[in-house]
Amino acid sequence: MKLTNSNRDLEVLYFRTFHIIEAAFKKELRNKRIPPEIGAMLAEIYRLKNPRPIELSRSSRRKPQTITAIINRMEMQGLVKRVRNERKTNTYRIRLTGKGLLAYQKVLEIDIFPRIIQTLSEEKREQFRECLEELNDRANKSLK
Repeated sequence: MKLTNSNRDLEVLYFRTFHIIEAAFKKELRNKRIPPEIGAMLAEIYRLKNPRPIELSRSSRRKPQTITAIINRMEMQGLVKRVRNERKTNTYRIRLTGKGLLAYQKVLEIDIFPRIIQTLSEEKREQFRECLEELNDRANKSLK
């Protein structure tokens, strides 16, 4: 059955595609012995450059207590270290350890999305980027 271009069909197609790509990515993480929530957090910590837990909470849209639990697990595994703020001793930043950087390198090796998106022409990839950016902006505005 061919989908029509109705908004509902686009919504279903978007979520189905997202979940399939996400499942493939999580499978690759598990093959590398990295729990998916830790793989995602490694990428966020690296991207944000030694963030505070509240920054991780905002960027990942997870509750602070969930972030704390993940950080605790990562710290026990030697992937991150808490670095106290010198001015505000009740706050800290999260820093990847050498082991955490190696684990993050494994995350970077996963090329599920690049392999898929590469099948599109350069023009279609640019159109896709523009559409996603616009949808991202509008969705963020709806959350405020």
